[in-house]
Order: sequence, then structure tokens, then C-alpha cells
Amino acid sequence: MADLSTRASDTPARGVFSVVLMLTVARTCVNMTRRFTYTFVPEIARSLGVANSAVQNAIAAQSGVSILSPFAGGIADRFGRKYVMAGAMTAFGILALLGAAFATYSAFFLMMIGFGLGKMLFDPAALAYLGDRVPFARRATAVGINEMSWGGALLIAAPVTGLLLERSTLSAVLVALGMVNFAGALAVVVLLPADRPSNESRALRVRIRPWAVLRHPAVVASALYAGLNAAANELVFINYGAFMDASFGLALSALGFVTIAISLAEGVGEGVVATLGDRLGTKRLALTGLAIAAACYGALPLFASSLTLATVGIFFVVPRI
Repeated sequence: MADLSTRASDTPARGVFSVVLMLTVARTCVNMTRRFTYTFVPEIARSLGVANSAVQNAIAAQSGVSILSPFAGGIADRFGRKYVMAGAMTAFGILALLGAAFATYSAFFLMMIGFGLGKMLFDPAALAYLGDRVPFARRATAVGINEMSWGGALLIAAPVTGLLLERSTLSAVLVALGMVNFAGALAVVVLLPADRPSNESRALRVRIRPWAVLRHPAVVASALYAGLNAAANELVFINYGAFMDASFGLALSALGFVTIAISLAEGVGEGVVATLGDRLGTKRLALTGLAIAAACYGALPLFASSLTLATVGIFFVVPRI
């Protein structure tokens, strides 16, 4: 759109589809910077010469910087969503190549922090760009499709990372990650229509304070829901790779392909949102997903006796509606 005053309902249906598709591809590239580590914590730790807990701390720090996100959303309002997305992806590429070049734990830790900060910039810009162009009645569908980038990132990153770690080094993984994000940044610049903040949006930005929205109970409840749900998932993701390695002794490539079960499960959950979110209501679907997730987490220890049961258990735990 020409500026941020363009109405979502004015965007042709074909244009909406192309935007959703392009943003899904771009977020898949970005999400690989979060998802390439989970399955291979032990091998990454061995490559860097540190304990598993050190790599887990880096992953936790990467996630933890998202607490600063209320201060980052306004950057996309000020400079335009498209250019913030492209800039963040370019930064991902540079950080990955620097991590590959130095190949030390300190460089890895700083790279992971940078990835976290970049995702904190990219995601609000991407979702705002989506909201600018998708009519309200279809946004759950659009967001559900876009969220397939989370499972899609794991579907690609896990087996590729496993193969590269088995046959090469962590640096090779980071170089591949950098090239993917450079390509994504170029695609965003070339394929997405530009958006420039209007004078009206600039004036509105001045009146908004990052923490002012927390005065609204619905915002607080949504933040708690998202934060606690993310924490529960992080506890599983940050440990399951080490658990699978210690319990079943899988080769790296095999471990990467087993992880496909997780990405397929996430695709199921995101497909449910895309299909039913606008029909059943997002609040009702979120509460249903929360109840299912709580029951599955409680049952997860029962699936630890065999590789098949562990894979099945993770499959049913992962979908987040």
C-alpha cells in the first residue's frame, strides 16, 4: 500500500494471498534462527566445547530479550513495515556469518542475542503489514497460514542442520542460515509493495506509550497467556534434543528427521486456526487449545519408555492453537 492509511478491505483478494504467501516464506527464514538449535543442543555444545547448559542458556537468552518487544513495535510504524523486515533479515544474515567466522561460544551467545533482537523487530512489522492488508473477518485465517512458518522452519532446519552437523561443522549450518536470510531480505524488498507511514500514523505513534496498553485487562490476560504458553513449550523444546540423544543415541541426521513429527504437529495446530479460527472465534479456540496442551503436558512422562512413544507424545504435545 502507498501509506498506512490504506484500508485492508481495499486490497484485492489476489494481492492479499500474495502478501500472506510472501510473509509466510519470509517468517520461515527468520524462524530458522530460533529453531535450528533445539534438536541439536548436545552436538552444538560439543562443537563449541561447552556444556549443554551453556547452549541452553544462549537459547533462553535469545527468547528472553523478547520482553523488550513493547519498545520495538513502534519502529515499524515509524520507518515502514517492509524496510524493518528487510533490515532485520539482513542483520540475521550478517550475524550468522560472523558466528560462523569466529566459531566460539562467546560469538555464538552474542549471535543468539542478536537473533532474538532481530525477531523482536521482524515479527511486529510482519504481523502489522499483514493486518494492514487483510480484512478483519479473515485475519484468523491469514495469521493461521502465516504461523505455518513456525512449523515450516523446523521442517526445513532440523533435517538440514542434522545433515550438516553430521558431515561438516556448526559453521556450515550458520553460513546456510545466513544465505537463507539474505535471500529472504532480497525477496521482501523486491516482491512486497512498499509501505510508508502517513502523517496521521506518525501523529498517533507520538501519543502511544509502550506500557500504556497494559492498563487494559484483555491485553494483560493475552500477554500472560502467550508468555506462560511459550514458557511451557520452551521447557520441552530446550530439553527434548538432549533427552532423545541420551535416551536413544540417534545419529544426528536421524534425530533431525524424527523432529519432522514436531513440525507436522505444529502444522496441524496452525491449520486448525486457519480453518476454524474465524468460524468458532479466536477466544474459544485459544481456550480449547490451552486445555488440550495442559492435558498433553501432564501425560508426556508416560511416553518416555521408547522412541516410538516419545515421538508420538511430542507430536500430540506440540500443536498450539
